[in-house]
Amino acid sequence: MSSAGKRLFIVFIICWVAADLLQALLMEVHSDEAYYFLYGQYPALGYYDHPPMVGWMTALGSMLYGASNLGIRLFTVLAHAITIVIIWNIAGLKNPDGRQVKLFFIVAASCIMFQVYGFMTTPDPWLLLFTALFLYAYKRFLERETWSNTLLLAMAMAGMLYSKYHGVLIILITVVSNPRLTLRPKAWAAVLLTAVLMLPHLWWQIANDFPAVRYHLSARSTGFSFGDMLGYLPVQLAVFNPVTIYAFLLILTGARRSRDQFEKTCRYLVVGFIAFFFLMTLKGHVEPQWTVAASVPLISVVFSRSLDSTRLQSLAWKWILPTIGLTVIARILLITPLLPQSLGFHGKKAQYDALAGKTGTDTPVVFCSSFQNPSLFRFFTGGQATALSSVTTRTTQFDIWRWEEQWTGQPVWMVNREMDRIEKINCFQSANRLKIEYAITAVPKDWPLISPGDSISLDFTISNPNPYAVDLLHPELPLELKAAFTEHKRVAIRSGVCTMSSTALPPADAESPSKITGTFTFTVPDMELRKNVKLGLVLDNGMCAPLLSPQTKAIYHDNR
Repeated sequence: MSSAGKRLFIVFIICWVAADLLQALLMEVHSDEAYYFLYGQYPALGYYDHPPMVGWMTALGSMLYGASNLGIRLFTVLAHAITIVIIWNIAGLKNPDGRQVKLFFIVAASCIMFQVYGFMTTPDPWLLLFTALFLYAYKRFLERETWSNTLLLAMAMAGMLYSKYHGVLIILITVVSNPRLTLRPKAWAAVLLTAVLMLPHLWWQIANDFPAVRYHLSARSTGFSFGDMLGYLPVQLAVFNPVTIYAFLLILTGARRSRDQFEKTCRYLVVGFIAFFFLMTLKGHVEPQWTVAASVPLISVVFSRSLDSTRLQSLAWKWILPTIGLTVIARILLITPLLPQSLGFHGKKAQYDALAGKTGTDTPVVFCSSFQNPSLFRFFTGGQATALSSVTTRTTQFDIWRWEEQWTGQPVWMVNREMDRIEKINCFQSANRLKIEYAITAVPKDWPLISPGDSISLDFTISNPNPYAVDLLHPELPLELKAAFTEHKRVAIRSGVCTMSSTALPPADAESPSKITGTFTFTVPDMELRKNVKLGLVLDNGMCAPLLSPQTKAIYHDNR
């Protein structure tokens, strides 16, 4: 790099880091960030939702700066800066001039979500970092199959997988783009070394009954929706920047043959990521940021092709550069109270401080049906808090921590999801760790077709495998068995007629759990649900109704 180009690059990277650092300091912590901050307070080899990298990094940050914006975001800012430097080095320019440096930063800054993960802590900044390192190592490996490049490739692959499971997709698409890798012994050596590096996380998955597999392959499936499918591509334009995507399409159509295998792989990664998650809309909702790793190969291809294309350079200066101004305005808005509070970028600290003023910080607070609320409460107030999952919410890391168990029989505050109902409980109990099994004994004649008013009967067994008692007639938190019909995120809960052998579940002994058996009959309610529903059983304490049983599929039809 020429001295002038080097100085300009350093100036730009310092300005970029300074902007990210300022944003990190001034923008209020988001609910997901508070959740990942809790990861860091309890370092582990894995977490329910994600691999452990984000937890490890927030642990390091909080060791330096505690429960603060910088504690959560410091290493995110640094990781993003390193990511930019690696992408620049992928280009391999030996003597770039100032205009080329400016062109690179225009292309890099144009990718909207790529910018966001320079100051907002999620697993994605680390996936971006190790994706960049993977492509850098892959390019070197294509040039020279040395053991040092093999080791670097393995470390990058392990880093991706420890950051986010989307790393698997990057590896698979790379192999699809270059099948000859399967014939190279050192490529297999890199895979084997990656597998060895992943053994600690695999051990954690086995010890916890593969929560990631159950969550990502099953629990996240919300079912097909035309709205999700039709909205996917427009949202992706916002993720990457529509003008930058247009530049990429010009490259695909104008230069159909890649310059080399590396560019071919980068093209496959961009198209493959967007196409794969488009197909995933057939299964359910796709979060916009799931494709963000494709920003790295996108930046690499668009920048390298722009170096010798006056058309692409003109597009960058005339059309891509102005869009960066819009993102600057958006970033300023994120640190002001001008955006709606419902977006979650301001107003939360005052809200949770006010809640702590009612509950104090010495008595634990149990939040129902929300993992965000206890995360934010603990971050902003330092008080003890946990979440109880319910039929209306998904399972989270709180269901692995199970902190509520240590407060059994003790005073707690209970807060509902909307935080408009707060109750003091003097002797707390939770039904969330009970298990229910059932066998349906009477169904409508057209089963599994069900309609409002149809009667369903079943035999059930409630088991308590825990070392504490649960009383269904608890004076403060009595539990009622109910039927729950679910369809994606919508739920209809129905009471019924129940007879049972007992109302008390003693602590489990060393041999087996304590049990209650009984029968339950209920009628199908009039529901605003779609055709395909699932039936399960919950124990409702008035604030939280956890789903404790397997679910049975049924077809709902309103015949009136």
